Amino acid sequence: MIQYDLAKPGRLTPAELARREAAAAKGFSPACAKPYAEKLHANVDAAAERAKASGALAPVETLPETARLLDLEFDRCVAKFGVVGFNFFKLEDGRELRAPEYLSETITSLRAWGDARATVANEQQVNTALVVASLALVAVAVGGVANVNSDQTHVDQYRRRDGTVVRGHWRTNPNETYFDNIRGCTCS
Repeated sequence: MIQYDLAKPGRLTPAELARREAAAAKGFSPACAKPYAEKLHANVDAAAERAKASGALAPVETLPETARLLDLEFDRCVAKFGVVGFNFFKLEDGRELRAPEYLSETITSLRAWGDARATVANEQQVNTALVVASLALVAVAVGGVANVNSDQTHVDQYRRRDGTVVRGHWRTNPNETYFDNIRGCTCS
């Protein structure tokens, strides 16, 4: 949207003021507003494409400054028609922001969204690592039972010298590792 007024309205009647503003708008709209909108649109599109291709916001960071330069160019152009004015965006919340401020706010929002997304991705990566580690532990625990050394011996019940009775049980015969022993024992 464009907000504009005659640069030197003087003491005009409201009807004369409206007539002169309308005449100025007929001149500056095609000469100033259209090129402004086309250049802004082209710069935003090009920066967005570069940002998409690179996966980073860096290409859009210069858009507010580009919009400021386009605003200056627009100001010089409308001055030729005896008008002062500016382009702005009317937001849903009722605020009116000039293009550089609108772009700055949008980029800040995108940056915050990207930071939040990166935090979530990092948390997901950490959580995934924890799940994988947990699954590995479960696999080792289950594997320890399922992949127990098949070279086992049954030991019958016996009594120790101190009188303790040891019930009958299975024992893994010694081999080069203790990881496949029953209950992980280092039986020898």
